[in-house]
Amino acid sequence: MHEIETDHNKNLLVIRLNGFQSLNRESFVSDIEQAAANLPLGFSCIIILYKYKIFPNKQLQDLEDLLYAYGLKTIVYVGGHHHSFFRHKASLKQT
Repeated sequence: MHEIETDHNKNLLVIRLNGFQSLNRESFVSDIEQAAANLPLGFSCIIILYKYKIFPNKQLQDLEDLLYAYGLKTIVYVGGHHHSFFRHKASLKQT
């Protein structure tokens, strides 16, 4: 299950993930692409990972790569199986 919200005033994308196992991947990717395409380049993203879930690094990296392709500048992860907070900043990729 996932939820995706956009805030055009803050140039922000918020993604709530409750694991990758239950996702319809085609629907998820389509939802991400649609939301990210409607934000200006250089948008920020908050990914909320529900605690007690394990999120494979490969799948998180694939999600980041997709977001970077649409103009992501900064990404923040919240939660996860350790319920930890960490921040990953990246420079805007030019295409």
